[in-house]
Amino acid sequence: MAQPIKRKKNTICATVRSYTKRQVDALVQAGDFSSIYDLVNVALTEFFVKYESVKKKEVAPKDVSICIEHVNE
Repeated sequence: MAQPIKRKKNTICATVRSYTKRQVDALVQAGDFSSIYDLVNVALTEFFVKYESVKKKEVAPKDVSICIEHVNE
Protein backbone atom coordinates (compact mmCIF):
# COMPACT_ATOMS: atom_id res chain seq x y z
CA MET A 1 0.00 0.00 0.00
CA ALA A 2 1.34 3.44 -0.91
CA GLN A 3 2.33 5.81 1.88
CA PRO A 4 0.36 9.06 2.04
CA ILE A 5 2.26 12.12 0.83
CA LYS A 6 3.28 14.39 3.69
CA ARG A 7 2.87 18.08 3.00
CA LYS A 8 5.73 20.31 4.07
CA LYS A 9 3.44 23.33 4.13
CA ASN A 10 0.47 24.16 6.30
CA THR A 11 -2.63 26.12 5.45
CA ILE A 12 -3.56 29.36 7.20
CA CYS A 13 -6.93 30.95 6.52
CA ALA A 14 -7.36 34.66 7.13
CA THR A 15 -10.01 37.27 6.52
CA VAL A 16 -8.78 40.63 5.24
CA ARG A 17 -10.37 43.90 4.23
CA SER A 18 -11.39 44.41 0.61
CA TYR A 19 -8.65 47.02 0.19
CA THR A 20 -5.98 44.56 1.36
CA LYS A 21 -7.23 41.85 -1.00
CA ARG A 22 -7.21 44.28 -3.93
CA GLN A 23 -3.63 45.27 -3.09
CA VAL A 24 -2.56 41.62 -2.91
CA ASP A 25 -4.28 40.83 -6.21
CA ALA A 26 -2.67 43.86 -7.87
CA LEU A 27 0.84 42.85 -6.74
CA VAL A 28 0.35 39.29 -7.96
CA GLN A 29 -1.20 40.50 -11.24
CA ALA A 30 1.73 42.89 -11.78
CA GLY A 31 4.13 39.99 -11.40
CA ASP A 32 5.77 41.33 -8.24
CA PHE A 33 4.84 38.03 -6.57
CA SER A 34 4.18 34.70 -8.22
CA SER A 35 1.11 33.99 -6.08
CA ILE A 36 -0.82 35.04 -3.01
CA TYR A 37 1.05 32.30 -1.15
CA ASP A 38 4.37 33.87 -2.20
CA LEU A 39 3.31 37.35 -1.04
CA VAL A 40 1.96 36.13 2.30
CA ASN A 41 5.05 33.99 2.90
CA VAL A 42 7.39 36.95 2.20
CA ALA A 43 5.27 39.30 4.33
CA LEU A 44 5.18 36.95 7.31
CA THR A 45 8.88 36.18 7.06
CA GLU A 46 9.72 39.91 7.07
CA PHE A 47 7.31 40.45 9.97
CA PHE A 48 9.00 37.75 12.07
CA VAL A 49 12.47 39.17 11.35
CA LYS A 50 11.35 42.66 12.41
CA TYR A 51 9.45 41.29 15.41
CA GLU A 52 12.50 39.39 16.67
CA SER A 53 14.66 42.47 16.13
CA VAL A 54 12.31 44.58 18.26
CA LYS A 55 12.24 41.92 20.97
CA LYS A 56 16.06 41.82 21.05
CA LYS A 57 16.21 45.62 21.32
CA GLU A 58 13.81 45.50 24.26
CA VAL A 59 16.11 43.06 26.05
CA ALA A 60 19.41 44.69 25.04
CA PRO A 61 19.28 47.82 27.23
CA LYS A 62 18.81 45.67 30.36
CA ASP A 63 21.75 43.46 29.36
CA VAL A 64 23.92 46.48 28.56
CA SER A 65 23.27 48.11 31.91
CA ILE A 66 24.11 44.86 33.69
CA CYS A 67 27.38 44.63 31.77
CA ILE A 68 28.25 48.23 32.60
CA GLU A 69 27.59 47.60 36.30
CA HIS A 70 29.94 44.59 36.25
CA VAL A 71 32.66 46.58 34.50
CA ASN A 72 32.44 49.37 37.08
CA GLU A 73 32.63 47.00 40.06
